[in-house]
Order: sequence, then structure tokens, then C-alpha cells
Amino acid sequence: MVENRSTGRTNASRTNLSRTNARRKNKKKNTGSIFTIILLIAISIIGVVAIVFLSKDLLSGDGVLSKESTKAFTANIEVMDVKIPKGFDVTAQEFINNVDNVSGISCEFVNKPDTNKTGTTTVDILVSSTDGSSKKFTAKLEVYEDTEAPVISGVVDRHFNIGDNITYLKGVTAIDNIDGEVEIKVDNSRIITDDKGNVIEGNYPVIYSATDRAGNKTEDIQAIFYFEANGVNDEMIDEAIDNALAGIIKDDMTIEQKAFAIYNYTYDNIAYTGTSTKGDYRLEAYNGLTTFQGDCYTYYAVAKAMLLKIGADVIDVERAEGIRNDHHYWLLVNLGSGYYHFDSTRRKYYFNGFMATDAQIEDYSANVVNGYYYIDKSRYPATPAEEFTFTEYN
Repeated sequence: MVENRSTGRTNASRTNLSRTNARRKNKKKNTGSIFTIILLIAISIIGVVAIVFLSKDLLSGDGVLSKESTKAFTANIEVMDVKIPKGFDVTAQEFINNVDNVSGISCEFVNKPDTNKTGTTTVDILVSSTDGSSKKFTAKLEVYEDTEAPVISGVVDRHFNIGDNITYLKGVTAIDNIDGEVEIKVDNSRIITDDKGNVIEGNYPVIYSATDRAGNKTEDIQAIFYFEANGVNDEMIDEAIDNALAGIIKDDMTIEQKAFAIYNYTYDNIAYTGTSTKGDYRLEAYNGLTTFQGDCYTYYAVAKAMLLKIGADVIDVERAEGIRNDHHYWLLVNLGSGYYHFDSTRRKYYFNGFMATDAQIEDYSANVVNGYYYIDKSRYPATPAEEFTFTEYN
């Protein structure tokens, strides 16, 4: 009886031990599985991150591709520094001075520079050859603030007959120091039209503006557009000026000789009547060139229109108030040696008004006709002290 009890207890103990061992094995198995899963997840994350960064380098040209080769680089490359305005894009090729003269090479930045910050930085450029060699070059990049606005030129008062085609941009340009030629915007909103879209007779301001890439803007450049029924348009005015010049100008003349011919033409051909249409020199130039009469404003207008055609620089001059109560108009003209007074007006007491000095007009005002050439000197450039000389056309 005793042995049977003992055997029964032994069998029970063995059964419990087997169950305990099984539980231990399962626990180890589960722990190993969890660790394996965690390890696989970690490896996956590291792999994804590595792929992302590797792809970034491959796409951007930084890092992996931007390394010198061990093979000797033999291409003759000339590197230069570059200066650009803030916010402008720059390419690696711009730093290679002779890139167009070297075949089989390509350029890329090791690290693309930030052109949105002003200042001077060092830039590394990797130059690669088709033979498998590559070499890193270093240059300087200066990024500066562009503060200069475009310059608009060619804006002049225009004349149209009612029904003419309106050409706003004829002869008008906007040139920027960085961008070159830039777009011009025209504000013609002040021109009044009828319900059919036809311009109503009158004079209207037209405003021009231009903006460069850096945001610098030139604005409020104004011209007056004249619209008349059966009036004088620009083509008629230009034709009258060109016809007059064709009769007095020779191709082999110097600009001084051409200006002297214009002076003599206006002095000899326009009769002084004491009346003119003031306020628009081109229209009065047309009147003077077709009726051959007028007053000082007519002489001034004809001379100005013709002088501008030959490329002279001119400044309008008007007698100042204080000594005389009447008006007088003439020009300051620069033919390359400074501004001189140009006045071809016929008058009672003769004066040689071709390229006169300040001293000469002051002498006339003081000793011949009191205050005739009285001006506000602060408004005009002084003439050279030397009298103007040139060789007359033979």
C-alpha cells in the first residue's frame, strides 16, 4: 500500500514538472519572437531613412555625387568669381569662365548657395569630365541688393487725329541695369471715349511705369496725348522735320556743323510775327516748318525738334520773372563739349545766339537789352568759360 501511494505522487510530480518546462519553453519562444520583430522594425526604419537621404543626395547633386575622382583631371578649367543681385538664381556653369570652350565637361555645386542672403560666400563646384575624372574648384559668390530702378526713355507728347491707331509704345523703352529691357506698363485710363469706343477730342495724360525683378519701380513718367479732329498727327510732324533736315544736312558733316546749319535755317526762314501756339513744342515746330512764321517759342520749337533728330542734348530755358514781364524761350545745347546757349530768334538788336556762353548772354542783357537773358542760374548748368569753336562746313 505504501509503495502505491509513493508511485502515485511521483507520477504527479513528473506531470507538473513537464508542464512547468513547457511553460518556460513557450515563454522563451515568445520573448525571442518579440525581440526579432523589434529588430526587424528597427532595421526597416534605418533602411528607409538611408534610402531617403541617399535619394536626396543623388537628386540634388550633393554628397554622394559631389566627390572628386581618384583619376587625374586634365581639363584646363578657368574659375571666376560671380556677383549677382539678391534673389536671382545662379548656376555652377557661371563660375567657369571658359565652359563654352572646353568640351565634354559638366558642372554642379557641391552645396548649392543661398542667393536670398546678401554678402560674400565661398562656393565649391565639382567639374566632371566624360573620361570619368572630376575635380572640385572653389570660387566666391557675392550677393548684393539691387536698388536701381529701370530707366524709361522715349516718352514724348504724341499727336493723333480722331480715329488714328494709338501707338503707346512707339520709340519707348525701359532698360534695367541688371535685367536689360523690361516690360513697360501704360496707364491710359484718363483718355475719354464715347459709347462706341472712339476717343473724344482733347488732351489726355498717359502714364508709363516699369518694374525690374528685384521690385524696383520707375513710375509716373507722363506724356500728353493730343487728339484732334482733322488735326496734326505725329507722322505729319516728323515728315516736316525730316524734310527740313534733308535740305540742309550732309552725311559728312560733324554734329557741330549740323547744329550750325539748323541755327541758320531757323534764323533765315522763320519770320518774326510775335504770335505762336505755346505749350507743345512739336506742334509749334510743325507750324513753324509749314507757315514759316511765329515768335521766340517758334524758333525754340523748330530748333529743338531738329536738334533732337541729329542726336544733340538739349535743355529748355525760359526767361525768369523779375526784370521783364514778358516771356522768352531758347535752349541750352550740348554737342559734346558742354552746354551752351542756343537762340536763333530774330530780334531788333542782333545777337549771335549760336552756342553762346553765360558771359556772352549776360553781357547782352546788361548792355544791349536789359534783362533779355535773365534766368534763375540754379535751374541750369553753367556753360564752359571758353567760347565755343568749331570748323565750318565747306
